[in-house]
Amino acid sequence: MSFCRFAVLLFSVVSCLSGCKSTETMTAAQLGCDTRDVKILDSQFERAGSETTWCARCSGSNSGKNYVCATNPSHDRVQCREVPPGPPCD
Repeated sequence: MSFCRFAVLLFSVVSCLSGCKSTETMTAAQLGCDTRDVKILDSQFERAGSETTWCARCSGSNSGKNYVCATNPSHDRVQCREVPPGPPCD
């Protein structure tokens, strides 16, 4: 493989990865906690195969609270709201 092809391939991979946002990253930004402190919880959304709605908990300043988070299909906006323990975040 020539150097030019390798450089183009490497650039493509890095560009793709830098544009992808994980649920942990989006949740942390919305809740104001560190990405390492975010735990994505088992939920009804996960069992239904949802990629745009999930349950999360932040072990930092929002410790012990459950949140339902949702994003649009392009993952450029996210909103989270606190929910009581139990369904849908069980």
